[in-house]
Amino acid sequence: MQYREGTMGGTETYLQNLFAVGGTFAAPDEMVLFGSMHNEDDLKAIKGPLTMQTIYPTFGQSARRVCIRGVRLLQRRFFHGQLEDVVDFADVDLLHFPFCAILPKMKKRNGKIIVTIHDLQHLEYPEFFSRRELDYREREYGFAVRHADLILTDSVYSCNAIRSYYGLDANRVQVYQPGIDIEYFCRNDNIIPERLLREKGIDKPYLMYPAATWPHKNHGRLLRAMEQLVSERSFDGLLVLTGISREAVQKIRRLTDQLKISHAVLVLGYVHRTEMKTILSHARILIFPSLFEGYGFPLLEAMAAGIPIACSRVASLPELGGDAVEYLDPSKSESIAEAVWRLWNDEHRQNELRLLGRRRVSRWNLQECSRALRSVYNNMMDS
Repeated sequence: MQYREGTMGGTETYLQNLFAVGGTFAAPDEMVLFGSMHNEDDLKAIKGPLTMQTIYPTFGQSARRVCIRGVRLLQRRFFHGQLEDVVDFADVDLLHFPFCAILPKMKKRNGKIIVTIHDLQHLEYPEFFSRRELDYREREYGFAVRHADLILTDSVYSCNAIRSYYGLDANRVQVYQPGIDIEYFCRNDNIIPERLLREKGIDKPYLMYPAATWPHKNHGRLLRAMEQLVSERSFDGLLVLTGISREAVQKIRRLTDQLKISHAVLVLGYVHRTEMKTILSHARILIFPSLFEGYGFPLLEAMAAGIPIACSRVASLPELGGDAVEYLDPSKSESIAEAVWRLWNDEHRQNELRLLGRRRVSRWNLQECSRALRSVYNNMMDS
């Protein structure tokens, strides 16, 4: 019910993974998708074979919502609309909340509860969040930890952080690493790549960074690294930026103008999944200088597509990258520039990383993920 297409970054991909995995479950088990009237069309477009139930508010809930909205506005707290409703889940055996919070709240429930908390970035980088967002995370994450039977998270790094911060036993937090449709990123579609790239303004060899314009994505240092490459090493490639464009995209554009690298940087913003695949699969390298990641779907997608990667050695990224990526220090623009230059001009290393990446990503196939998630669910039902 919290899903909004093109606004959620990696958690959007996580939800799509759950749909793909849930669609492989065999009878009599069934995964049912509960959505809201506000995102019904978006969910239907990606749900695959899953059964979907839309939750419509009653008259009483609508009236209650008006009152809650007024109070929340006075308190300067987030208002979640239909997520504030109290829903009867008495007939559900196992509820899985994928977005860090138990929303909507439950009027009745007889089954077990799983909540996925993707990371605790707000503890490591509180300066990247507003006071309201920090308060929201503390309140809702804490509620989820107290009431969920199991906390799922995407990486060993996040698992250790959650256990430590909330003082949880090992059996209360478990790692489930979502995968990707590897064959989808390997196969060629009917899209003519030259035409699409030309329409997007990509007219020369390029590296790409698929990341929302959130502070931890570190676009500023990446652009300063590009300035060093252009001015000091006559770099003639193009940096293509894709991902959710928030208010910060204007800062990015201003910085490219100030650094005089506008001719070397192309900001595409949010790109649909099918076009994104084509743009990714024709990049020379993927650059990923993020300061923090609870997971890293772009790394898996690039490895599946055979694209060499240069990325940060921080948080969960080494768990995914292993020995199949070129590492850099995201706190130094010089390190980013050096990693790009070294990999961009080393065809032997590119080929080596392609081979290593395709071998490594095979462990994140949907079949393995299906078995892992079924095991999590079955263990919860049996416990």
